[in-house]
Amino acid sequence: LSMASFHRVSAPQAIFDSCKLDMTRFSRCDLQGASLAGAVGKLANFSKTNLQGAVCPKLFLHRSIIDTCTLSKADLSHVIFEFCDIRECEARGLKLDGATLQNTGFHRCDLTDASVRGAKGSTSVWMGSRLRRANFGMSDLPAAHFLEVDAPEASFIAANLPESRFDRAILKSADFSGAKLSRANLRQAVVTNARFIEASLYEATFMKAHGVDVDFGGARMDRCVFLQSEIER
Repeated sequence: LSMASFHRVSAPQAIFDSCKLDMTRFSRCDLQGASLAGAVGKLANFSKTNLQGAVCPKLFLHRSIIDTCTLSKADLSHVIFEFCDIRECEARGLKLDGATLQNTGFHRCDLTDASVRGAKGSTSVWMGSRLRRANFGMSDLPAAHFLEVDAPEASFIAANLPESRFDRAILKSADFSGAKLSRANLRQAVVTNARFIEASLYEATFMKAHGVDVDFGGARMDRCVFLQSEIER
């Protein structure tokens, strides 16, 4: 199906398993519940397409775009996304467990209740996304960008997040217990009721961060920076 164009196609529960999708375009399609398991695509484009409940384990996309699509309850476990751009998608309850997210961005997406457990890949971007109750437990996402995310009650338990950025993030009641956050930047973050129990915070920056009832019990905080912060520990 390389270079094929699907515009305003209604194909719920269609099966695209193991298809080649290089430069394939899906625009304003209804692919609710469709299966793309093991499909492979370079420069693929999904625009304003309904992929709610789609089943896409081990989907591989390279330099592809998913723009303004519905991905709620979709199964993207163990996908491989390289240099992909996902923008303004409705993705509540999305499953990304075990995904590889290399240089891939989720910009202004609604990922409420999403599961990203065990995901890996450097320099992923989640800028401006809603991550309420999202689960990043055991993920390996060094140098990730969580700038301006809304992530109350999100879980980052035992996640590996060195040099990650949480500038101006809302992290109320977020759980970073056992997480590795060396040289992470939480500048101006809201950390009320957040937990950093036994987290590694070597050279982490909390400059101008603020919050109350923050739990740093047992954390390693060598050379941590709290300049101008208003945090009650």
